[in-house]
Amino acid sequence: MIKILTFLKIKKIQKTRVIFEIISYARNTCKPVAEVIEHNYPHLEHLSELLPVFYREYQGRKFNQQVLDYDDLLECLLKLLRDNKDVAESYQARFKCILVDEYQDTNKIQSSIIETLGAHHQIMAVGDDAQCIYTWRGADFENIMGFPQRHPGTKIYKIETNYRSTPDILEFANSIIEGQSATQGYSKKLRPVRRRHQKPFFVATMDTRHQAQFVLKRIQGSLNEGYKLSDIAILYRAHFHAMDLQMELSKQNIAYQITSGVRFFEQAHVRDFVAQLRFASNPLDSRAFSRFVCLLPKVGEKTAERILALANEVAQKEAISVFQVLEKDIVLKKVPEAAREAWIDLVYTLQDLAGGIDTRTPAESVKLAVDGWYGDYLRNLYTNWRSRQDDLESLEGFASRYESMPDLLAQLILLNSETSDRSVEISENSLRLTTIHQAKGLEFPIVFIIGVADTLFPLKRAIEEDNIDEERRLFYVAVTRAKDELYISYPKVSIQGGPPTLLKPSRFIAEISEDLYETLRLMGR
Repeated sequence: MIKILTFLKIKKIQKTRVIFEIISYARNTCKPVAEVIEHNYPHLEHLSELLPVFYREYQGRKFNQQVLDYDDLLECLLKLLRDNKDVAESYQARFKCILVDEYQDTNKIQSSIIETLGAHHQIMAVGDDAQCIYTWRGADFENIMGFPQRHPGTKIYKIETNYRSTPDILEFANSIIEGQSATQGYSKKLRPVRRRHQKPFFVATMDTRHQAQFVLKRIQGSLNEGYKLSDIAILYRAHFHAMDLQMELSKQNIAYQITSGVRFFEQAHVRDFVAQLRFASNPLDSRAFSRFVCLLPKVGEKTAERILALANEVAQKEAISVFQVLEKDIVLKKVPEAAREAWIDLVYTLQDLAGGIDTRTPAESVKLAVDGWYGDYLRNLYTNWRSRQDDLESLEGFASRYESMPDLLAQLILLNSETSDRSVEISENSLRLTTIHQAKGLEFPIVFIIGVADTLFPLKRAIEEDNIDEERRLFYVAVTRAKDELYISYPKVSIQGGPPTLLKPSRFIAEISEDLYETLRLMGR
């Protein structure tokens, strides 16, 4: 119990969500917790020894209360079948045939249950190895690839007839999968039933703003040809890739909905982040202060108001800045004990931001804020902290367009206004924006895939982690969403997370014969 209490008092553990996700991922993939932390959460390596202790305590609490969580339902079923031969044989005889759909998405423990129930090889597994894109959730690619070895005499039926896409799009899609390593999939070739229409288009744009302008111009052309907005989808690897596109759509008052979340500048972590910039620039902005301070444990709006009121009072009496007062004992005593350690980190970040807010470039201030307290907050609170951090780092490039912090804040406050709608009303005739993961299973007459450049798609971290094959499968999924027309674009220059850098077309494009697509060269570029 002493170890548990020590664990709960560790400085940067603010929520149980990440802890639960680590344990759940380990259970579903049948991997040791320490291995999961090492590969997926290296910044929490100091918890490798404590998490198993915490987990045992958690299991004990559930046992005493006679309750199960969702992972227990899987683990207990597998244990029941393995430890009780009579039970296992009863179910093995009862189920003459076991059908498993979307088999490529099964994880280790799900596969083990299927294998135990289907001990007599009475399993029909339906799936597409080329659409295995959820290994980051625990899906095990080897489940579908090793099926024939685990079940001698397996018959493989390839469903290769495609009724959705034109031959031009399918030839392009087939070429993507041909680029994978020989051991990374079943050989197959999609065959069309439709007539030829036009080859996919590949477009290089100057930057993300120019890319957005191209997409909107082509959308207008499609509308003139008789298509509706609801016939069109814009797909992207990461949410921040669509930032400029969303801005341009809003400017032109084009209706759109986002399947993969809310609009970029309305995301909670973007709002939280912008609030820090607002307060560092204007310490009288109590609403901004309350927004990010309430992220700390046990701090509510009333507490935040009292802290800021006290800080302003002391600052006025002592003729010093509010940022200096925030670290004084008189203020620290008003901060709930659970939040005090994080409070110090937050105050230091605010002091650093405010100290050079008028002399640094806006981009430099954004980078300072990303590297400060809020970056740690994201890493320790969210399992998808990497994608959230990518969003914030993309703001550094956005900030480089502005000469002063007031100019940047004026635009950001407009874009993530507290009065803007939190959800986008779904319209029968609106453009669809979505990440590729969320587009799986959907289809559209016209598809745009944006940001198809190395370090964007495949993502930089996928390249660094040698996870290219899954990125390739993701590209395949994106391409096969298109029925009639496919447009693939990339910006030649990126300003995300630092100074402008030149980008190269995605390696997935480089692997495909130029005979399979048409390159569009934009006028004046």
